[in-house]
Amino acid sequence: MNTKALRVAAFVFACMVSAALPAGAQTQSSSFTVFFDYKMVNLTLAADDVAKMAATSDAAKSATEVDIVGHTDTSESPAMKISALRAKSVARELRRFGLSKSVHVVMKGVGAKELMTPTGPRVREPMNRYVTITFH
Repeated sequence: MNTKALRVAAFVFACMVSAALPAGAQTQSSSFTVFFDYKMVNLTLAADDVAKMAATSDAAKSATEVDIVGHTDTSESPAMKISALRAKSVARELRRFGLSKSVHVVMKGVGAKELMTPTGPRVREPMNRYVTITFH
């Protein structure tokens, strides 16, 4: 999948909840997913849009805590470092987009331990390069 197609797919994936709502309804989702390019820790333009959507959501406005968990595919190394840096990048962007300083941020990287799309070792899989954002 080329980079442009991945960006579009990531944005569409993140917006699926909004699209299912009636016109004028507010998004009530408390979870968001941000996707990354291979071995990258900086957000793409589409990922930045998702981070902004998350930071300005109703869930963010009422949250007291947010869990941010970074993931890698099985070909990225060092997996734990990359996944932790992805989580840190997302946390930074959430604050930049207005997430309240009163919201406690919990970040962690899990490497390739929780694959969204099961693969074998050393497989490049765009759907496994992600960060989850969950508001509580």
